[in-house]
Amino acid sequence: MTARRTILMAPGLGYLALFLVAPCLIIFAYSLFERGTYGGIVYDVTLENYGRAATSLFARIFLGRGIPNQQDVASEHAAILHALRDGEHARAAAVMRRHIVDSLERDARMADVSLSLRRLAQHAPAGTTGPHTKEER
Repeated sequence: MTARRTILMAPGLGYLALFLVAPCLIIFAYSLFERGTYGGIVYDVTLENYGRAATSLFARIFLGRGIPNQQDVASEHAAILHALRDGEHARAAAVMRRHIVDSLERDARMADVSLSLRRLAQHAPAGTTGPHTKEER
């Protein structure tokens, strides 16, 4: 009875090993290597990737502590949606621009980067989405 059970389980276990276990082992092996300059792989074994993942924003999200400043982000999203529902596209664009700048500043503060994107955004002329105005497009 035991031999028959093993023979019947062999195809299923082989399938699981081939399509589940083997890819997971390959991903784990690649996670131990260093990343290259332009997205390549440097085949030097290191645990730096796991250290970086444990201290990053991803760890906060995946370990259940949530998004930092969640209330601020939710209220900014609500303001954008409210402006869009009211049909006030200019106000929605301004609120969205402010939200993007605030999000980038929050990320910069979390990464200990000292730069002020708000100062740069305040000097941008109204109605621009980049280096060109709406009329130039």
